[in-house]
Amino acid sequence: MVGLTNITNTILTDQSIITIVTNMNDKRTQLIEAAIDLFSKEGFWNTSTARISKHAKVATGTLFNYFPSKEALIDEVYVQLKHELLIIIQSNAPTEKNVQLHFEYLWQTLISWGVKNPVRFLLLEQLRLSNLVSEKAQEQVAVEFQPLLDLMEAGLKDKVLAETSLDYLVCVMSSNVDAAVKYAINNKLEGESLSDFCNASFALLWNGISAE
Repeated sequence: MVGLTNITNTILTDQSIITIVTNMNDKRTQLIEAAIDLFSKEGFWNTSTARISKHAKVATGTLFNYFPSKEALIDEVYVQLKHELLIIIQSNAPTEKNVQLHFEYLWQTLISWGVKNPVRFLLLEQLRLSNLVSEKAQEQVAVEFQPLLDLMEAGLKDKVLAETSLDYLVCVMSSNVDAAVKYAINNKLEGESLSDFCNASFALLWNGISAE
């Protein structure tokens, strides 16, 4: 069984990330964080580049030194959030070649990250479901997450997982993670209650996707 404590200890919260960025003299990062904050609060269409620049405490024209357009900034926000998530996933990934163990670790990590970073999690979901992210940005992220798809494909090939298509398996995993994170957030689960929920919810997921 994967230990949730080790995973959660490596994950920064939304607020701690904001605090770190506030103390950094990195205008590009400040702009990205300002965009994340405003997009989550006011939506993509209601947030102007001037508003983002003001929120980041930089001159209005500075934004365009880093991002040629608002669309390019949206792409960068998407890539940034995905990179953060990938770093967390890779930080404590199991070394054993055990599909169930890897799936459990992935499940625990995704839920823990979502619960500790609800703003980022919900914004990433909105971006994923929208048509605002360019194909180029999506393809860049897909290449970086390819090892996870390889893991799923190996599980299907070795008949550890129930017979289905890889695309559908990804959809099942994604929709179940979304539901689990929202449930945990809405019910304010933390500590032991969150750990118990992660274990119980993974058991339900595994019963549904495993070949046994």
